[in-house]
Amino acid sequence: MRMKKFLAALKPFLSVLLFAAPVAAGVLLLLWAIANRSQPEKLPEQELARALRIIEFEPTAIVPRAIGFGESAASNSFQAIAEVKGKIVQLHPELKSGSFIRSGELLVAIDTADVEITIQKLQAEIARSEASVQELNATKKNYESGLEIEQSSLNLAKRELERMERLYSQNRAVSASEVDTQRRSVLAQQQSVQNLQSSLNLLPAQIQSAEASIKVSQSNLASSQRDLERCRIVAPFGCRLGPVDLELNEVVSVGQQLLTAQAIDKLEVEAQFGLDKIANLIRPEAKAPSMLKDLSVDPQEVIRKFFDVDVTLRYGAGDIRTSREATFERLREQLDAKARTVGIVVSVDRPFEEEGNARENGPAPVPGTYCEVELRGRPIEDAFVVPRSSIRDGTVFLVDDENRLRKRSVEVQLVQNNFAAIKGLGPGDRIVVSDPTPAIEGMLVDPQVDEQLAKTLQAEAGGDE
Repeated sequence: MRMKKFLAALKPFLSVLLFAAPVAAGVLLLLWAIANRSQPEKLPEQELARALRIIEFEPTAIVPRAIGFGESAASNSFQAIAEVKGKIVQLHPELKSGSFIRSGELLVAIDTADVEITIQKLQAEIARSEASVQELNATKKNYESGLEIEQSSLNLAKRELERMERLYSQNRAVSASEVDTQRRSVLAQQQSVQNLQSSLNLLPAQIQSAEASIKVSQSNLASSQRDLERCRIVAPFGCRLGPVDLELNEVVSVGQQLLTAQAIDKLEVEAQFGLDKIANLIRPEAKAPSMLKDLSVDPQEVIRKFFDVDVTLRYGAGDIRTSREATFERLREQLDAKARTVGIVVSVDRPFEEEGNARENGPAPVPGTYCEVELRGRPIEDAFVVPRSSIRDGTVFLVDDENRLRKRSVEVQLVQNNFAAIKGLGPGDRIVVSDPTPAIEGMLVDPQVDEQLAKTLQAEAGGDE
């Protein structure tokens, strides 16, 4: 009984002992392992290289370019406006909107009957006035001849009066009444001479009035003859018709608009360009044109030579794109007040000649087409280009021969699209084209050559993209 009590009292101590013994053994084993462990081998520190994309700096040719946009318009157009009143008696068989008309073809004919009657009346008035002038000239000649005769008669009468007065003063066979009679005869003859002279003095004014009437009638006749020409409206140049709303036998009034037409020999596009884009087209050796030194030189030709560019016109919609060669025409006289751009007008000669081959050349750019205009200057040889994004505050990052990052100041010559031409580097220099931030000069670089970017830059610089 006592033994059982003793074992029962001892049981908790045995449980603790059974748990603590393995733990103590494990601790002792751990302490022994720590005390007898080998020390870790220390490796030398290594510098990590940062991977950056680079391109090798090689000379290439740059084609300076500028791209602008604008709408096409006909170089010339005209509005046919009725200058005479009358009934339409003839219309061109193709007088419809969009039709092509050759130069000199009759478009509209207006009845000429009223104008012809007016011309006949004026011609009759001119003939009558000319006959009146002839009659007055004949009368003048008659008056001049009659005046000479009457003057001679007056001279005879005066001499007879003088003879009779002398005889009367000598108390010869002449009475006072006979002297008075002769004196009255002289006065009557003087009156006749005076009347003829007065009539003769009036004739020049009458002749002048008749001649003035002839000039007025001739002027009216010329106006009527022009009205006769105005009854026929012909195409002044090869054109394409705009809106037309005319019918045969329709009566038109003076000033009524009949139709509009646009020239087809030349198409113009006024495109807007930024000043910085235009500046890229000017070569360093080019000199500003002076149009005041030699007035015999065509100013437009001087400007065309100054802007020695090739022009390409592109237009279309969706996947259908067409391009055509164009010509530099002129520079607009002022900047756009809002956009601060300059307008340049280019042209396409005979745009509709290739209309029949539209599958190959595309349709002609009809007026109102939104166009892209590309100007290409003369190539700049042996230039060095880098992506614009690789230039930071006038500097670029390089990778030297030891693959370490270096910073170099450069001079930007030209900026165009996604690239820039620079000075300050040489062939074979390796330019960092990815973002090196944080950039620590001298840090080790793992250079990754971006061949695709180099090809893209070369193509863009050469204008082949």
